Amino acid sequence: MRIIRGVILFLCLVFLNIPAFSQLLPRTINFSKSDYQAHNQNWMIAQAPDHKMYFGNTEGLLEFNGINWNLFQLPDKQAIRSVVCDDYGLIYTGAFGELGYWHKNNSSTLEYHSLVDSTILDEVEKEEIWHILKGKDYVLFQSFSSIFIYEDHKVTHLLPPGNIMYAFEVGGQLLVQVIDSGIYKFDKTGQFELLPATLSLSDKKVTGILPFEQNSFLVCTENDGVFLYEKDQLALWNNEAQEDFKSAQINKVLALSNGNYAFGTILDGLYILDGNGRIVRKINQQTALQNNTVLALFEDDRKNLWCGLDKGIDLLELNTPVKYFSDKTGREGTVYAACIFQDNMYLGTNQGLFVKKWADVQGFSQESDFQIIKGSQGQVWGLEIIDDQLICGHNEGTFLVDGNKFERISQITGGFSTIRHPERSDILIQGTYTGLIVLKKNGSGRWEFSHRITGFMEPVKQLQYLEDDFIWVANPIQGLHLLELTPDLQQVKTVKSFSAEHGLESNFNIDITTKEDQLIFKSGDRYYQYIEDGSTFIPYQDALFEDDGFKFREFGKDLSFRIFKNKVEYYYKGEKKLIDLTLVPRYETIIEIKPGLFLFSLDDGFAVMDKTELNNPVPFANPVIYVVENFGRRKTVELMAPFADREFFTSSQNDLRFHFYHTVYSHTPGLSYQLEGYDTIWYDTEGRSIKEFTNLPAGDYVFRIRSNELGTTDELNFSIEQVWYKKGWMFFVYLSIAAIIGFILYQIHLRRLKKERQVLEAERERALREQEVRSNNEKLSLELVNKSKELANSTMGLIRKNETLQNVKSELIKVRKDKPERFSGRDFQRIIHLIDVQITSEHDWEIFETNFNQVHEHFFKKLKKEFPDLTPGDLKLAAYLKMNLSSKEIAPLLNISIRGVENKRYRLRKKIGLPAPENLTEYMIRY
Repeated sequence: MRIIRGVILFLCLVFLNIPAFSQLLPRTINFSKSDYQAHNQNWMIAQAPDHKMYFGNTEGLLEFNGINWNLFQLPDKQAIRSVVCDDYGLIYTGAFGELGYWHKNNSSTLEYHSLVDSTILDEVEKEEIWHILKGKDYVLFQSFSSIFIYEDHKVTHLLPPGNIMYAFEVGGQLLVQVIDSGIYKFDKTGQFELLPATLSLSDKKVTGILPFEQNSFLVCTENDGVFLYEKDQLALWNNEAQEDFKSAQINKVLALSNGNYAFGTILDGLYILDGNGRIVRKINQQTALQNNTVLALFEDDRKNLWCGLDKGIDLLELNTPVKYFSDKTGREGTVYAACIFQDNMYLGTNQGLFVKKWADVQGFSQESDFQIIKGSQGQVWGLEIIDDQLICGHNEGTFLVDGNKFERISQITGGFSTIRHPERSDILIQGTYTGLIVLKKNGSGRWEFSHRITGFMEPVKQLQYLEDDFIWVANPIQGLHLLELTPDLQQVKTVKSFSAEHGLESNFNIDITTKEDQLIFKSGDRYYQYIEDGSTFIPYQDALFEDDGFKFREFGKDLSFRIFKNKVEYYYKGEKKLIDLTLVPRYETIIEIKPGLFLFSLDDGFAVMDKTELNNPVPFANPVIYVVENFGRRKTVELMAPFADREFFTSSQNDLRFHFYHTVYSHTPGLSYQLEGYDTIWYDTEGRSIKEFTNLPAGDYVFRIRSNELGTTDELNFSIEQVWYKKGWMFFVYLSIAAIIGFILYQIHLRRLKKERQVLEAERERALREQEVRSNNEKLSLELVNKSKELANSTMGLIRKNETLQNVKSELIKVRKDKPERFSGRDFQRIIHLIDVQITSEHDWEIFETNFNQVHEHFFKKLKKEFPDLTPGDLKLAAYLKMNLSSKEIAPLLNISIRGVENKRYRLRKKIGLPAPENLTEYMIRY
């Protein structure tokens, strides 16, 4: 275990002492397999006309559109070793036993088409296609033993003189090395011709052939460096990396569009050399790459360099005005200040003051990193070149810097910021941890400490003169103050502090800067200007300050920067450029270290931008809408670019999904979308490449996608048709239907009126009939009443007559009894008979019955029908009871006694079966 630990310690010490070769490098964007979700190894790289990137990966074909990675696999899932794109969007790939191309189907998804048929199957099935070369009108596929030419939709097999390395086209010639021999030139017919001067390469492996000057080329070997073939002669090419190449093993090479050459190695990453053989850049795992083994190189349409690695994919932004110095070891620390002085570059960091020759920083240097100046360890806050003297504001005080000398001139700690007095050129005012101090030139013209300005002891991070003896100071944490100094600069005469009650959003983290010589103050997320008359602040009004959340820095009249959290915007004469940088939070520093050359302080180093290189950048491609998909209830329908001037969808296809991308590869593109016709607002896509809309109403729309950084757009015009019952032609249908319905309704109305008239007439007739019936009923009722009265009257008259006759009969009987002599027996009997005849006269009954039937028409019929056993006497009694006559009143009518009437009543009850509790009279009245 001790031996193992010792070995590990030894290796760590060895690797920690390998020099990093500090240099300004292009930014490198690393894509690991966790980003693209495929295998580590990437064998070849290509770019399609739509700017998408394609990578031959061990797991298949990778596609990258700036937002999404997609993996497409061959039917047998072989590793794709080679890939090339043609001008028509076909992507040619090679693998073990397979060669062919990919094309987009109707849903913009790649489909594979194999070029292996029966004519070449035997030659291909055991070969691995490691390389593809695209010519003007052909595509060349090659293994290490065979060449296949695809031209005019057919594949031709070429058999080289032996096993071969990679083929290249240089100056219109096809060149390839035959192993154990030299370089051959050949044509598409299979004619191979040796270049005699290259036989010396027979014991070497040629990994690349690059165009050089007219009629010459560079021959790159795996272990023996680079040779120059010129005028039929082969010689070593004189270059600064020749010895490195022999040990690093050149694997891939590429001629760059700017005249430089890129060399990818197996063991030491990437070298970039110019045409004179000087090293321009050396980039490896220690400086930027994920891995030192370079398997593929490709320059894209923006002149940036892609590296396919044994472990990942890296993008080097060669075509950018911004170069980076990265401190991966943390030795230099976070940069707070910088300058170029006497041909040296000085970096003030939280670790101290570092120095290096500016020329070595600009170009590749074999020297090691920045060197710290002895005695400067600690926090450096500021570097100011004033009157050809370099003043360093430090945690431990203020120092003068001359070369590698570090001389203290002030013991007051924390030299934050230093400015010159507006009226006295020999006076400097400096803000420190404990207020303000004065630096003054001595007799020899050197700056030195003069005195402290008393009366204000708060930390001062920023200071700016307002006028005469008034100076603004900002605390590094909280506080903004306007100080009035005495004319002799000995003390602070007055202090006026400002906060939210004076119009500021907050008095924390105040930033003071200028815009066109006017002081402005950042509070919270926006800038304010000071109104002296009212001692208040109001929001600063300017076109650049319409939005919030940035810091502003101006360098002259026409040049300024807006510093956001994750980006920097550069403005020159109104034109805006985006710089993808994240500066040190709360200490965002931009320094013009030379005219037009700006340094940006970063957490792990710094970036440098040359203004002149911003003038002619290769523009980014516009964002692209490439598929619109209907994903509604019915079968999914997809349309892919190029689209018609206006696309049309049915009313049922109103659930739409738009797919878009933007081939900005250095970072996730910032995009916004708008759907005109639905909403006028632009919304952020939040890093997504799809936007869905559901249940869109019928109408005309324009879907737009816009780059937030560049302002460029793409749009798709489309319409959603009305449902069939809302279309224009349906108006005539509806009009016709309405006319028909109107006619029908009119006819119905006429019929209704006719019917209403008929009803009214019928009602009138019915009313007349009812009135007539009522009149008749009233008449009948009146007649009935009259008849009832007549019946009652005649009945009462009959009763009175019979009672009278009975009384007469009783008196006669009494007289006869008392005085028999007065009546003879015959006369008496005759009179009595006449009386009895009158009492029991059927004529009276007939008159009564007639009158009774007029009033109670069906009484006798109904009674006789229901009770057929009733005698005429029973019927008479029932009639009398119907008229509510009492037994006393009935007795005379029947010429019997009251008891006789009661007996008759009893017998009648029995015949009709009337229960005992029920009253017979009431029964007859109801009957």
